[in-house]
Amino acid sequence: VAREDLIGKRMSDLHPDSKKSGREEQYREVIRTGEPIFIPEVRSPSQLDDRVFSVWGFKVDEGLGLLSMDITENKKSQDELRDSEERYRNLVEVSPAVIITYDFKGFVTSVNPAIERHTGFTPDEIVGRHFTKLGYFRLQDIPRFMSLFKSFLKGKVLPSMEFQYLHRDG
Repeated sequence: VAREDLIGKRMSDLHPDSKKSGREEQYREVIRTGEPIFIPEVRSPSQLDDRVFSVWGFKVDEGLGLLSMDITENKKSQDELRDSEERYRNLVEVSPAVIITYDFKGFVTSVNPAIERHTGFTPDEIVGRHFTKLGYFRLQDIPRFMSLFKSFLKGKVLPSMEFQYLHRDG
């Protein structure tokens, strides 16, 4: 937008929805108090594009100064990442296979609901515990699991593996 297209215009001319959204009142408050504001997301006033901006409003002389930054691509990336995470989370949640994540010290950070069907232990009983204290690994398998875990920490790619689980009821 050219500078001459902005100077002397009313906010309602540039942003027809500013009154309805309450933004016009926020801008008046900036002029009245001198306190700047930050609005993290403002949709483009143009119906022709779908741009998103972050806007800083501040008092300039007797009027309002606005500094805006186009965050459209960042917003799209965030939305795509959120959608991807949601799809991943849904896949993990409905998977019939047990999926467990551990931190680098061997503590369980997450587990999907399938664990309860396989072991009888709820996710809440498992998350936060060290893998050697879970109660569903056979004692003779723990040294093998520890060896694999150490190899993983050294950056080695682990082969596909199977372990027998002990069910809570024996």
